[in-house]
Amino acid sequence: MIEVEWWEFDDVKSLASQAADDIGFVIDSAVEARGDAIVALPTGETGAAIAAGLAKSKSDWSKVTVVPTDGDGQALAALAARGATLLALDGGDLADAQAPFDLVVLEARGEGSVAGIGSGPAFEPAIAGPRGRKAVKTPDGMTLTKAAFEGTRSLMIVGRGGDARAAVERAIEDGPLSRAPVGRVLADIEVDADILWSAE
Repeated sequence: MIEVEWWEFDDVKSLASQAADDIGFVIDSAVEARGDAIVALPTGETGAAIAAGLAKSKSDWSKVTVVPTDGDGQALAALAARGATLLALDGGDLADAQAPFDLVVLEARGEGSVAGIGSGPAFEPAIAGPRGRKAVKTPDGMTLTKAAFEGTRSLMIVGRGGDARAAVERAIEDGPLSRAPVGRVLADIEVDADILWSAE
């Protein structure tokens, strides 16, 4: 079982500010060490707030590839405007993206859904599909698969609200036996996770 460390925040603004600082550090470290960086970032409301904060950083975005964990990536457009390469989940570029990710940031939501992986018809293809498949369609668009997250060099989970937190805690404890997407995803990730959580 992975080790997790929880970081509590009073509101999403404070969470997003800290997350942006932490993500920026990972990006800058990867660029300094290898000359480039690749990160997967969420596209929900919290993800958009994080991207807005990241766009203000002094990172060399021309050397950064950003992959949305779900959705069409419009929430991350501010990073593309700074020069980052933004890959689309429904395009062929994703198959050629270097691996592993330097950082995966997952936004956990109610009932243990994570990224765009819920308990609906996309669950099995996203969780147990072919290892070479990095993205699948969902009722709401697209999502990265569990296989795409495996091998990441670092992991962050963001979320908010007491009910969603309880679902995440239960899923982590259940591990590979979890019925929640977040539990199944984390069961096969071998790095520890920082979980940034907002009370609101």
